[in-house]
Amino acid sequence: MAAAPQLGGLFAGGMPKLRKSGGVNTGASTQSPYLSDPETSRSSAPRPPGGAAPKPPGAPRMPGGAAPPPPSTHPPRYKTPNPRAARAAVPTDIANLALGVALATKDLHTALSIIETSFRAPAYRRNKILRKAVPPLLGAAFAPLAAYTVAAQLSSYQETMDPALATKIAFAGILTYVGATATIGVVAVATANDQMERVTWATGMPLRERWLREDEGCGTGLVA
Repeated sequence: MAAAPQLGGLFAGGMPKLRKSGGVNTGASTQSPYLSDPETSRSSAPRPPGGAAPKPPGAPRMPGGAAPPPPSTHPPRYKTPNPRAARAAVPTDIANLALGVALATKDLHTALSIIETSFRAPAYRRNKILRKAVPPLLGAAFAPLAAYTVAAQLSSYQETMDPALATKIAFAGILTYVGATATIGVVAVATANDQMERVTWATGMPLRERWLREDEGCGTGLVA
């Protein structure tokens, strides 16, 4: 019985070379769309998209911050904002919301800083004057004209005295009524302390200061 050929005899003529056969024939049709592409026809690595990345949204601008320059100016011209202007004031609802968050986290330093930069700021006081004091002052300025017009109309409904004298009497009566009522209203508004439970005004503080610093006192009372 002849012995089996040794392993060394298989490679006596050198390392055999493999011939490329094109893959294993699985019986699939050559026109099938599911055939994988040959290595020679594969495309290169995928390229990143050519479009630019979207720009991140701009940061919100705080009240009183520098406004963006006009688009038609070249080079851009900037205008230094006035921190004391009325438009630079922090809105009351935003200041109250920030103060509530600081109190909820028991951060005393942040709470006092919010009061200092919002309610105590000169811009906030000017904004309050424009919103709440200017309209009544304009009404008071036009009150004499309206009172004289009404008095002139009322004088035509009587025949017991001269119309000019009746107009003067009616005019004086209307102004007295409006002035007395407005004075009582101003005192009531300026001295209202319902929102102040722990902090009260010092004796002798003017009513104007009390009204201007009403929100500041309310915030200080919440901190206390």
